[in-house]
Amino acid sequence: MLSEADLHAVWLTLKLATVVTLLLLMLGIPLAWWLARTRSRWRGAVSALVV
Repeated sequence: MLSEADLHAVWLTLKLATVVTLLLLMLGIPLAWWLARTRSRWRGAVSALVV
């Protein structure tokens, strides 16, 4: 079985993964929408940074 320290590490990893996923969704969806619809001269540079 897993020790208490192991369970704590797993729980911390799951919490961190959840927070990071939510943050990236909040940033990524609007950025993807902007990249798909804009004709701005900054589109190429922003796209290169994202990639």
